[in-house]
Amino acid sequence: MAWFGSSQVALPDHCFPVHPSIGPIGDLPIVNAIVSPDGFPKSAILAGNTLPGPIIAGRKGDNFLINVTNYLTDDTMLMGTTIHWHGISQHNHNQMDGSAYVTQCPIAPGNSFLYNFTAEHQVGTFWYHSHYGAQYCDGLRGPLIIYDPDDPYRLSYDVDDDSTIITLMDWYHVPSPRVHRQVFPASVLINGVGCYNNACENPHAIINVEPKKRYRFRLLNMACKPNYVFSIDGHTMTVIEVDGNYVKPYTVDSIQVHAAQRYSFILHADQHPDNYWVHAVPNQPVDATTRAILKYANAPSQLPKDNAQPAPQNPLNESLLRSLAPPVTRLLQAEPDVKLHLEMGKNMSDFNFLINGAQYTPPTIPILLQILSGAVSPWQVEPRSSVYTLPKDQIIEITFSAKDSPGRPDEHIRNLSSTAPFRGHQER
Repeated sequence: MAWFGSSQVALPDHCFPVHPSIGPIGDLPIVNAIVSPDGFPKSAILAGNTLPGPIIAGRKGDNFLINVTNYLTDDTMLMGTTIHWHGISQHNHNQMDGSAYVTQCPIAPGNSFLYNFTAEHQVGTFWYHSHYGAQYCDGLRGPLIIYDPDDPYRLSYDVDDDSTIITLMDWYHVPSPRVHRQVFPASVLINGVGCYNNACENPHAIINVEPKKRYRFRLLNMACKPNYVFSIDGHTMTVIEVDGNYVKPYTVDSIQVHAAQRYSFILHADQHPDNYWVHAVPNQPVDATTRAILKYANAPSQLPKDNAQPAPQNPLNESLLRSLAPPVTRLLQAEPDVKLHLEMGKNMSDFNFLINGAQYTPPTIPILLQILSGAVSPWQVEPRSSVYTLPKDQIIEITFSAKDSPGRPDEHIRNLSSTAPFRGHQER
């Protein structure tokens, strides 16, 4: 079937997810498999034997019990594993955070680990992924959704379910130990579907909608590296949630979503019933399609007519986002208790990033074991040049400078509530 150079083609009913969601209680096997999401076969590491991994879903206040079993056998990639629950605060149970050698040791092949945590008050759009080396670049990543029975926007949309989750991922044709700083992705996967070098039977994910209905779409950038400019031809998007936090409605026609960021937006399917291009343009070059299709019910079975991507007229500006909830008053005090400045740099010989002139090097004794031993004080934890000890229950002002860091990374603060007067992304 010729997909390129012709608009008279039958569109498949390919809509993510094709596998049922699990949670808040369930099993998550970690396995090796040969997959070809962009037409190029490659050995991968999969959660639940799917790419991306199955949606894990729950409701506000649920206790998550996810039993992860390691069945990995391919030694071209890392064979231990962990699962990090990205954006979950893990208050009082940070041993469930999944950071290898920091909060837990990797799960060895043939072993299981039960992640047992409650997200407490948190609701919204999150994701999970391996936090062992760059292992999630081999495929181990998936959505984590916590639904809110008291959603303040519930009357503003008609549909919010598995079918309204949109995932963006970079995909590599080499195993993650070879994905170095200067390696570009081979392709872009939208809902697990891509096309490398225009050589695929079905190169576009299909997102189905019905005329006149309003949809709460949950957009997740689960990439290892790129950010994407996301847009849908002929439609605007009203952003209502960012990284698990409700925001005041903000209508845009494009969203630049950085690695690990998540946005919920409301889309009204009020256009002429047809097929419309969905764009996810990466900031790194790829020889692959970067589009999906928004397909209205009963639209003609053909590719969208307009192949030219219109320039965004009203892109999202992060500085204009406003929380729906009032800020924590104490975070707005005139002066912080502690000021910490972090200057980003880059080692141009090995392309690794630096913080305050220091490159992180894993210590001979993992940080977790140093702490558990009780033999060292917090300020003695190695590597000292990369460990910052902060007082408990204080207001910390962290400033970032990245002027000498070409290709600079996105910074995020894990498991802490914060205010952000600077441009960047944070995990909350």
